[in-house]
Amino acid sequence: MDLERLGSLSPSRLSFARTLLRHMREQHWSFDRVEFNLDAHGHGETIYRITTPTRHYHVVIFAQALDDELRSDRVIAEAWDVTFCLIEGDVTDELRRSMALNVPLQEAGRQHPKLLVISRANKSVRNFDHFIDALSSGIQPDVNYLKRAGYIIELQRSTVTVNSVSLITVVLSPILTLVDRFLRKWRRSMSCASFQLIKPSILLIKGLLPRQLISINR
Repeated sequence: MDLERLGSLSPSRLSFARTLLRHMREQHWSFDRVEFNLDAHGHGETIYRITTPTRHYHVVIFAQALDDELRSDRVIAEAWDVTFCLIEGDVTDELRRSMALNVPLQEAGRQHPKLLVISRANKSVRNFDHFIDALSSGIQPDVNYLKRAGYIIELQRSTVTVNSVSLITVVLSPILTLVDRFLRKWRRSMSCASFQLIKPSILLIKGLLPRQLISINR
């Protein structure tokens, strides 16, 4: 297939994102923010809880400072603005310490067997800065500007998502039998983890706005 043909393809009922959203709606999944501990620069940890009819999971997100010269979308990158993971069950203190040390390292880290997915993302700097500048001035972001930049909604873009089977952390492990059947297909668990990055991106923007302008987003 040539590039023109690929560029014309539109999402369908079989697309990963639409399949995931449809399943979430039909099964009445719930999403709760457990922690949102970011400093004035937008760095820190965030935890979201996902509850399904049979199980619960957590998405743990680490946001750290990153020099501009280290920001890269290439697979060989070694540092990112945001790293995150999807885990089965609860976040214990021991697990949290392990994730804080290893999730930011991605494939180079020693990931815990309860991790189903690890991923990372970088800011779309042009859009991110434009959102901050526009909202801080009391105006809405320029839609045409966002179209030219190539991103309309995503303030952060995922670079790579890796499932635990690729990392050989849970291969042939009993934990696979504890996961919802829907999420055992690795593309779905990857999509689920990445989906949770949308809300923190919006809250991050809100948190970086001057206090008197936060009401703009309400």
